[in-house]
Amino acid sequence: MDKMYKKGSEVLSVTADKIGSTYTFIVVLVMILGWFIYGGLSGYQQTWFDIIDMTIFITNFLMIFILQRSQNADTEALQSKLDELIDNVQGARESKKSLEKQKKKGN
Repeated sequence: MDKMYKKGSEVLSVTADKIGSTYTFIVVLVMILGWFIYGGLSGYQQTWFDIIDMTIFITNFLMIFILQRSQNADTEALQSKLDELIDNVQGARESKKSLEKQKKKGN
């Protein structure tokens, strides 16, 4: 199970990197332009709209999870770096604790 989780994380990471590239943007832009041109030549039938509608729905649904995974990984890395910085600054923990107490009291 751990092996499958690691492989899945790796695939999602690579996918998120590829999706965010300029090349992918250009490919999608060309596909959309091709869709409009071909659809215009064929008279924009309802089936044509249904195909692109379903494609967009499925793509967006999957992208939510891919991007959220990427965001979570970035947040974890940033939090880890901040924790290390706080650990290395003398007195940082004490001042942080007092801020947390103030927020809990509602001040």
